[in-house]
Parts: sequence; structure tokens; C-alpha cells
Amino acid sequence: MIPLLVVRRSGADSTVIMCNGAVDQSLSQGKPVFQRSTWWREIDQHQIYVCDPATVGHEAVSLAWGQYSRKYWSVPDTARGVRAIANVLGSNQADQRAYFGSSAGGFLALALIYHDPDARAMINNAQFDWTRWYAPAVNKLRARRLKSMLPADLRTMYPLRTNVLNLLSTMNQGPRVDYWINTASDHDRLIDLPEFQQFAEQFPWIAHQMVCHQYSDEDAGHNPLSKTDTLRILAET
Repeated sequence: MIPLLVVRRSGADSTVIMCNGAVDQSLSQGKPVFQRSTWWREIDQHQIYVCDPATVGHEAVSLAWGQYSRKYWSVPDTARGVRAIANVLGSNQADQRAYFGSSAGGFLALALIYHDPDARAMINNAQFDWTRWYAPAVNKLRARRLKSMLPADLRTMYPLRTNVLNLLSTMNQGPRVDYWINTASDHDRLIDLPEFQQFAEQFPWIAHQMVCHQYSDEDAGHNPLSKTDTLRILAET
């Protein structure tokens, strides 16, 4: 089961899909979390909040990038569910749907837009290849969900599940993506930004609508943009 929280806003015709980043399991205790859902009154669009199912239950982890098990990646089913709900809400045209996420949520937003190629994604300090994220989080996921497979083996066996840019490279058209990156965050500047730039150079026909917005905030680091800035970005959809 994929936990979703739906907010229908009177008079709205567009829908924003909000993807979780890291979940604090000491607070959630394996229960579903819908990050930013307390902002619902300040968002004019319909909203669908996506909780990664691997962050719920007895074997819950804080970060999963949709990797429920070796056999099951939750993204395709999540995408089908989100599209069906958006249609019920009246957002049946692609330009009425937008996907948002920061960190692991950014990875998921890009993975979901692969299944909704005419929609838009807005990502902040996203991981593109989650196997290269901080080792403690990756190791816990590998141990609990992926039978302790080595990162190199995961990249070889599941190239489209481990690196979302690999997934986007198989698209027939370029998605609309806005990527906000804090260049004061070492990992984002040194690992993820070069991956994005290399992808743009290698696949210009895919990346021509993928715009990179760089900013510098030493205090924030990898933490997401402020509520004010995020709400402003969401209002632009």
C-alpha cells in the first residue's frame, strides 16, 4: 500500500504532488508522514502528498527513494495512483500537474515525471544517484530492503532505479524541470550538480527544458529552501 494524502481546494484546477524527503523515524515510529501537509491552507492548488511506503511499517527506513525491495520499486504504482487522483480532482491536462520534492523527494519527483512526461517537476537539492548519498542512510536501506547488495552491484543490476537521470535519458521527449541547488552544500555542489551538468551535455535533446537555479546559503546547507521560497515556487505552477 502506498500512503497518499489528498487535499481538494475549492476553485482550483491544478494539482501539486509533494514528495517526502528524509523521514525522522524517532518521531514517525513507522507511521506515514506527509511532509509540508501542514501548509495546505497556503497552497492554492489541489495537493497530493506522497509517502514512500518503505518509510512505513516494521522495516521502515528514513530514506528509501522508492526502493521497497529488490523486486519492487514503488514509483510506477505511485505514478498511476497520482495520475488517477489528479484526474478526479480535475487536473487531467499535463500542464495542470506539477511534482515537487527536496533531497530524496527530488529524486522521486523526477522519477514520477518520467511517467507523466508533459507535466512539470520542481526539485531542490535532489539526489540523482541515491547510491552515492551518505553511506549510513544508504547502508541502512541496503540492509533492510535490498538484501545488503553492494552499491556497485545495485547500479549494475538496477540502473534506472538507482540513477534517476538514467531513467530520464530513456524518455522520448524532454521534461520540464526546475532544479534549485544550494552551492554552499558540499555534496550537492561536488556530486549532484556535476551529474546534472554531465547529463545536460550528454543528452541535450532531453535536458533542453531542464533549468538549473543556483543559490548559496551556508546556513541551510543541504536543508530545503525556506517555507516562503517553497510556497513562492509552488505558486508559479
